[in-house]
Amino acid sequence: LFFQTHPPVTTIGISGTNGKSSTTSLIHCALSALGQHSVMAGNIGVPILTVLPLEGKDVCVIELSSYQLETVPHLSLDLAILLAITPDHLARHGTLEAYAGQKRTLFNIGSAEGRCLYDAHDPWQAPFVRDAPHPHRFIPYAHGTPLKAGFFLIKDTLHDTYHTPHTTVKASFPHMAEATLLTSFAALRLLGHDAHAIIKAIKTWPGLAHRYERVIPSQHPAANITFINDSKATNVEAAAFALKKSQGQPVFWIVGGRLKDQADLTPWIPYLPFVTEAFPMGESAATVAQFLADHHVHHIPCSTLAAAYQEAVAAAARWVQSNPGKQVPLVLLSPGGASFDAFPHFEARGDHFKALIQSDKTIKTL
Repeated sequence: LFFQTHPPVTTIGISGTNGKSSTTSLIHCALSALGQHSVMAGNIGVPILTVLPLEGKDVCVIELSSYQLETVPHLSLDLAILLAITPDHLARHGTLEAYAGQKRTLFNIGSAEGRCLYDAHDPWQAPFVRDAPHPHRFIPYAHGTPLKAGFFLIKDTLHDTYHTPHTTVKASFPHMAEATLLTSFAALRLLGHDAHAIIKAIKTWPGLAHRYERVIPSQHPAANITFINDSKATNVEAAAFALKKSQGQPVFWIVGGRLKDQADLTPWIPYLPFVTEAFPMGESAATVAQFLADHHVHHIPCSTLAAAYQEAVAAAARWVQSNPGKQVPLVLLSPGGASFDAFPHFEARGDHFKALIQSDKTIKTL
């Protein structure tokens, strides 16, 4: 109904497997910092029909899940952003091919002037784009690879080679997903904003709850343990990214929940050397424990998140005592599975983790 009304505003639609909410939120926040009125709706923010009426200068930033794309036969977008496609929701879609096909319907933007940002490295996007009609609509983005006419990120430098003259700008955001940073920058450039002003605007983004969110114990802010709530990591790839971001600290990893679609855990393998100890929990505890054992990661299976938390904090405390003056250990909740074995949604799981931290009197002694 929203798209059928075709409100006279700029519409940006965002989909993909991981990073949709963060990218939607970042673009919305940066637009506000740049002085452009924006509303955030869809799978995040407010229900999309509640944002009407809108005015011509507004920008509507819409997160679209694969479920929502199933129900929208006709889109009307000025800009479509498709993040990388990896296995997820296969119980609903049947195959990865079907899931990817549903995601690619985002490119049916219904606007002759609309443009589509696609991941040049994604095998589920690039071949489709090569054969798509109206190729001028499609603009590539890439991490680590130069592009002749697109947007790319190499060593903390963002490049815009789509516009003339070409623009480069430094952008150091070590805990932000590269695709979120890159596509947000590209979207804001396509809306006509200055590259350096965009970086300043991006710095105003506070992040999202449950997405690699640092939790500071209120009773002891200077505790010698860092706590990260990444409950939104409901699939294997998302947890792998959290481990990648955590390298450089001794990681005490709380992992598990309800694994999706006979999940392949191998994306974790490159990052297991960063894990000092792991605490598989919940429905998948035995499966994850076997995987960790096969890869020689010390672990303690736990029945619940509360039990895993207690074991992780105790292990981190022992590490602090045995390694005085060294790096601060990190207790990381990044489950890699859905919450439905114990919680109604990932927010409830993350809130429970944060409540455990805030009520833990032993932290005062660390």
